[in-house]
Amino acid sequence: MKSQFLHVELYSKEEPAAKTKNKNLRNHKSDVRHTTVSGVLSEMKREDGYTSHIDEIHEPNVLYGSVSALERSIERYEAEHKTKDKNGKEKKLRKDACILLAGVISLDRGDEEIWDDYKNKAIEYLKNKYGDDLRCIVEHTDETNPHFHFYVVSEPGKDLNLLHDGKKAVSKLDPEQKKKNHLAVYTKAMVEFQDDFYIKVSNKFGLTRTGEEPRERYSSRQDYLRFKKRQKEKLDILANIEKYEKKIEKKATTRGFNKGIKQFDAKTWLGKLDWRLKRRMLPLENKINILSLEKETIDKELKEKNNTINEISLQRNNASIQNMSYINDINRLKAENKDLLPYKMNFDKIFERAKRPFIEENDLLKDQNKTLNAENRDLRAKDNEFSEFVDTVKAYYGENYDDWYKEVFKKSKITPKF
Repeated sequence: MKSQFLHVELYSKEEPAAKTKNKNLRNHKSDVRHTTVSGVLSEMKREDGYTSHIDEIHEPNVLYGSVSALERSIERYEAEHKTKDKNGKEKKLRKDACILLAGVISLDRGDEEIWDDYKNKAIEYLKNKYGDDLRCIVEHTDETNPHFHFYVVSEPGKDLNLLHDGKKAVSKLDPEQKKKNHLAVYTKAMVEFQDDFYIKVSNKFGLTRTGEEPRERYSSRQDYLRFKKRQKEKLDILANIEKYEKKIEKKATTRGFNKGIKQFDAKTWLGKLDWRLKRRMLPLENKINILSLEKETIDKELKEKNNTINEISLQRNNASIQNMSYINDINRLKAENKDLLPYKMNFDKIFERAKRPFIEENDLLKDQNKTLNAENRDLRAKDNEFSEFVDTVKAYYGENYDDWYKEVFKKSKITPKF
């Protein structure tokens, strides 16, 4: 079995000016401040120009979250997060400010058979550590060793640097302490981060905590050996705490038994032996039982919380995808509307020109209608006068009206309608 490999870095949109780079890291090949966010994402997505180190390119495997949601969260953090100067005035982020925390977890190819279980356990660890700020996890299968990359972005208003264990530890120092203890505090925090991951993940798979330590960091071999011994003792205690509890329990039992034998030989009260043993054992057993119950409760609550978080994250990602679809549709319709606007304006002009003769004709017909109405009124008046004349004639002739009518109009081809 090989050692664990876990590495995290902070990334910015643009590289900082040369004078602002950390002088102690200028020759450090893994210094992230020499790599931009766009480069990191391009390599992750296997875009052209970022795959020269790969013989055969495979499609990245998204294990958690989505790449599009990650990119949107980076853009949002960069646009909305504000910093404050010494006068308390809000300022936009500098172009070389850190807007992405990214890391990689890897195994040696020789340990590939445990990769699936190890990967799932490591992802569970990252979810517990970063919560909702963990945006995406992507596995690459086209390189020598099995590995995945994880990407973390804060919500606007929260300092991304505080999600980096080393940066967070240094931020708690006052200015004077930073000058003297910056590197020591940073290194200690990062070692503790690696220890925590080892205890909760790597140790359960039989991996070692570190590979070969660079001895040039120590002034002598004795210092190096003392460091290795202290580190091994610390990790053994943390990783095998149950073993040490049983050892202490056994030691307490043995001491109690030996003391009882002495009391028996001295013909002292034998019952005191049983009482002393119980007094030693009972608190430890009770404590273990209580801790076990608490651990079960916490594990259950943690599992439920993780399930809820995963469900909410899935819903949020789906909503984000749907929202982006709506935005794309709106932008497409706006573009189409912009293209159709000249046609509409031209149509309006043509329509106005075509409408004008009909309006003029309609006005003419209105005038003619007024004239016809006037003539119709005159005709109705004449008709009324003639009707009165006919009624007078009918009244005059009475029953002889029909005879008179026939006599008067017998030679006429037109028969009036009375």
